[in-house]
Amino acid sequence: MANYYATARSNYFSVTDEPRFLEDMQTLPDVSVHTREPEGEQPRRFCLLADQGDGGGWPCYRETADGEGEDIDIADLVSGHLAAGEVAIFMEAGAEKYRYVSGHAIAINAAGDTCQVGLSDIYELAAQLGDSVTPAEY
Repeated sequence: MANYYATARSNYFSVTDEPRFLEDMQTLPDVSVHTREPEGEQPRRFCLLADQGDGGGWPCYRETADGEGEDIDIADLVSGHLAAGEVAIFMEAGAEKYRYVSGHAIAINAAGDTCQVGLSDIYELAAQLGDSVTPAEY
């Protein structure tokens, strides 16, 4: 049985309350926060990287203050911190050896509106080019 390893990152975005955002991000396992300093009148911007912890990729679980745990969605979590007009984009790509390659991206705004795309969307597009479309997997 092979392990899945992923790499994930976001774009840079600005938030409404930097200390509260940073405090919330510290609760995420294997996620690091990077900043881009302001240019002119622009606010400081933040980027998230999912470090190669337990297989990499965006965490879907975090420990709570009472020692319990809770399921999380990184996009939903960040959405509540976004400044007006900002859109955060979360990309992840990974593979299980050469058996499966997957990738996914989601964009979300402060209102929680989303759009998303996955690498597997190519099969629907490829079907427009011919009848014989086989999956790129083991």
